[in-house]
Amino acid sequence: MSLSWRPRHGTAGAVLAAALLVLGCGREAGNPPTPTAAELAAEPWDSVLARARGTIVIWRMWRGDPAINAYVDGWVAPRMRESFGIDVRAVDAQGPELVNALVTEREATGERDGTASLL
Repeated sequence: MSLSWRPRHGTAGAVLAAALLVLGCGREAGNPPTPTAAELAAEPWDSVLARARGTIVIWRMWRGDPAINAYVDGWVAPRMRESFGIDVRAVDAQGPELVNALVTEREATGERDGTASLL
């Protein structure tokens, strides 16, 4: 059984790339805060791409399906790195754990960025 999965339509990849670029990119500590979606929408696309280059996306996700893991680790992450210079790191998490982590981080950090970029 092969664990590689390839999308049948390029649209899915383009939508995922846009979501990662606009919603998920965070910079290392000490850098300016992540811009809002509205701020990014007002910029030219080349500027959005430039902002995204060199960022790390922490993707908290359920890692219980080998086919999904292979798709994220073997197709999405390498293409985001090659095409946009974004390091996608998938981190194992479960539903209630995800929500609890978000609530706890929000209460502890206020308006600052948390540890998850994408769920």
